[in-house]
Amino acid sequence: MYRHEECMHKFDEYARAYILPQKYEDLFSCKEGFTKGTIFKVLYDPYVKSKLSEC
Repeated sequence: MYRHEECMHKFDEYARAYILPQKYEDLFSCKEGFTKGTIFKVLYDPYVKSKLSEC
């Protein structure tokens, strides 16, 4: 990929992100988070296939 440093500085400002500070509360332990796929309890929502949706 062609990258010319003189041209790249023009795009630096468009890549800036602003993220508000957040408190990390109600967390799983590291070991449990690895098995569930997240350490945040509010994000954990496993898919459960219902019997009504069977074709």
